[in-house]
Amino acid sequence: SLEEFFFGQKLVEFLHYYCSGEFRDCDVELVINGDFLNFLQVDYRGHFLTVITETVSLEKLRSIIEGHKEVFKALRGFAATPNRSITYVVGNHDIGSLDEQAEWCRQHGARYYHFVYKNVLFLFLDSEDPPPTRISAAQAEFVERALADNAKVDWRLVFFHKPFWSYMA
Repeated sequence: SLEEFFFGQKLVEFLHYYCSGEFRDCDVELVINGDFLNFLQVDYRGHFLTVITETVSLEKLRSIIEGHKEVFKALRGFAATPNRSITYVVGNHDIGSLDEQAEWCRQHGARYYHFVYKNVLFLFLDSEDPPPTRISAAQAEFVERALADNAKVDWRLVFFHKPFWSYMA
């Protein structure tokens, strides 16, 4: 059911607020920290499937957008406003299968990345690499390299979907 998302109107108001008034001429980045789409919660024609295809994923996405038209309209408006951007940290419910994970990586590259903005390092990690809640050797090397390459930044902000410390043995 899509009805666990009770705050659609509040999100719409939030997005409008940061596109107007005192924020009209500011740079604003919205960071969505995973499970926003929650593909695992959406049924496919009344069934919850264990095998997910591109067709199933697209139908689930259409269902999510249809169920929250005003939210997606507000997101489009936010993204279309000058000096606004959206960063999406993929959650474990946003990509419903290993095939979808592979397709995501094929289209977008690794599910972890970084950038520097105004001398602040923004580091986005994949806490499901590989699942459940792990960080791969390749991602660990990526983090070390990003930190070393950006050693002189003023701040380092790290984003990830699931807390690593909750799952460590």
